[in-house]
This record gives sequence, structure tokens and C-alpha cells, in this order.
Amino acid sequence: MKSAFNQLRLKQWLLAVLCMPSLLLFGQTTPQIDIQFANPSYDRDTRTYAVDVQLKSKLAPEDFFAMNLRFFYDASLLQYKGIDQFHPGYGFLGEPPEAIVGTQSSGSALFAFNNAAGYINGSVILQNESNPLHIQTDAWTKAFRVTFSVPVTTYDKATFCPSIIWDKEIDPDKGGFLPGSEGVLISVVERDRASRIESIVAVTRGNPFNWNYNPAGGAPYGKVRSDQCIAVTKTVVTEEQDKTDVPGYDIFQNTPNPFESETTIEFILPTAQHATLALYDVDGVVKEVIDGYYQAGKNRVVLKKKHWMVESGVIYYRLTTDKYTSRTIAMSLLRA
Repeated sequence: MKSAFNQLRLKQWLLAVLCMPSLLLFGQTTPQIDIQFANPSYDRDTRTYAVDVQLKSKLAPEDFFAMNLRFFYDASLLQYKGIDQFHPGYGFLGEPPEAIVGTQSSGSALFAFNNAAGYINGSVILQNESNPLHIQTDAWTKAFRVTFSVPVTTYDKATFCPSIIWDKEIDPDKGGFLPGSEGVLISVVERDRASRIESIVAVTRGNPFNWNYNPAGGAPYGKVRSDQCIAVTKTVVTEEQDKTDVPGYDIFQNTPNPFESETTIEFILPTAQHATLALYDVDGVVKEVIDGYYQAGKNRVVLKKKHWMVESGVIYYRLTTDKYTSRTIAMSLLRA
């Protein structure tokens, strides 16, 4: 029964999208809805970072019907967990979305991230018509909440300000950031009962979180900013942080990143010596330790895909010697 209901809702959503041009031809005013992330919070016990998704109408109060939920985030700082705290009467259309992590170069090219971007693509829809969410013009209204895991390897910074970006260019008529994508879209309930459709697609504008648009357009489409920041639990002792800047030592981002079956980590040592490369999952659990005696200069370690890497998705690594502890670096595994 639920599957049939969702299929019906999907058809109604698609009908609304297809009918939007005809609505404009008849002179009907198109609703305009803004969407934003707000109210960041952090649970230190579970290392869960959460932000509310809020809606606001530009022209007149509207009732929220559905949206295709599309956004990007910095995958080195956040790992997507899920969506909860829906307004009563709403839920997913189909299966809950899963994160897709892109290449490091794409995160840099699109959003000026230092690391790879994660991407979420799903759908949220009204499932109980008796309790629609009223979108106001004079206040932001919460629709649901998005949650992420914060890696235990994240340092305790006064400015932990991860970027989350709606999949919408600064000019909403251009759609999303990916070729051929309309990006995030929101539809509202059609109030004209004589109409054959149940919803109208609104002009949707996304307010990015800890990120600024590039007004000139073009990639990178903006840059990271520190706007809404919180503190996270300190997980690396001061002694280790002080040992990251030692002459003659260095460690590099793995290549390729993300990787499918294997990847290579390179590092530099000033003298031949014993060194340890530790691999962590997102919870900070040491999953693998590679010990060895390495030569002076550049060294390479080749990592093969392991089952635990598939489960984690994002892997962290750090090099340690008796005189040096590197910064923690994130890498990711391509999803099949």
C-alpha cells in the first residue's frame, strides 16, 4: 500500500513539474520559496552535527508539498548520517538517500573545498494531507533536520564551520551545479481545487551555509566562509599537534582520491627510520596499522581496498615517528 501511495505521489510531482510552463502561460503567479540550513548543534557523546532545514515564502503564505532534496557538503569534515525530525505528515518519497562522495578535484573546482565534496539526492513529500507545513513570509519554518557524523580525528577548533551548499546556482534559472540538473526544487500545494494538478513548482533559491556565492558565476561557484561555527570535542593532544611542523618530514594526500580498488600514500622522511601509518574509520577507531623501516626521502605505501573501508566510506590516516606526528588526512572510497 505504501509503495503504491508513493508511486502516486511521484506521478503528481512529475505532473506538477511538467505543467509549470502552462501555468505561467495563463498568468498565474509562480510561488517563490527560499530554503536554508540553520541552528547548527553538536552532540559530543555521539559526535553528531545537525542542522535544521527551514523554508520561507517570498510572496504569500504557502503549504509545502514536496522537494527533491539535493545538497553538497565538505566530506572531509562531515559524514552524512540521515534526516529526521520531519514536520508531522512528511517523509521520504522512496528510499532514504545515500551519500555520494566525489573526487578531491571536483570539490575544489566546484566549491573551493580543500577536499572532496559529498552529495545527497533524495525526495521529501507530504504524506498526510490533513497536516501540511505552512510556509510563512515573515519567519523561517522548520521542515526537517539533517545529521552528520564528525570524525573523531577532527581537531578541537574554535571555528568548526563546515560548508553545506544547496544544489542551486546563484541564478535559479540556471538550475543546479551539475550538467543538466535542475538542482533542488520545491513544490507547494495547489489551492485552486478546479485545477487538475495537486502542486505547483516554486522558484527555489537556496541560501548556502558557511559558503558564499561567486557573484560573477562560473566555477568555482563560490568560496568557504566562517559564519555559523561551533566547538567540537578535542581529540588530539597538544603534544601531537606540536609535532606536525618538523623540518624534513611531510605527508601527502593519497592518489587517486577517491579510489576504487587501491590508492597510494606518499611521505618524506629526513633520515632512514621506523615509521607507522595508522588508518582510522569515521569513529576514530584504528582499523589498520602499517609499520615499517623506511628510507630517507620519499616513500610510498600502496593500500588495497578492505571490507572495513567500504563500510566507513571515508578513511583517515596519520604518519607517526618518534619525532613527528603528521596532520590527519581524509580519503574516500568510490561507491559501487
